[in-house]
Amino acid sequence: MESRPKSALEELILAILAPGVGPGLIIAFNVTVVALLLFLVWMAVVGVGASHVPIFLFLATGLLLSVNWFYAILTATENAEEEKLSKNK
Repeated sequence: MESRPKSALEELILAILAPGVGPGLIIAFNVTVVALLLFLVWMAVVGVGASHVPIFLFLATGLLLSVNWFYAILTATENAEEEKLSKNK
């Protein structure tokens, strides 16, 4: 069986479905939440659901910032552990 090169979409899907938290999942999450934020900004400009949109904007922004902060702390901790293990060898 010949192995064909994977497309960028296939690579992204495989990265999202891989166990654990990886860069592919974080990129997909960021793209999705930024699309949500753009849609909410559009709703605010148009004036649809005027009372709810600022609350949703606040919640979506908080979600985006908190997940990225957690991922940064997670990767920093993993890198520190790997560095500690490599020094012990």
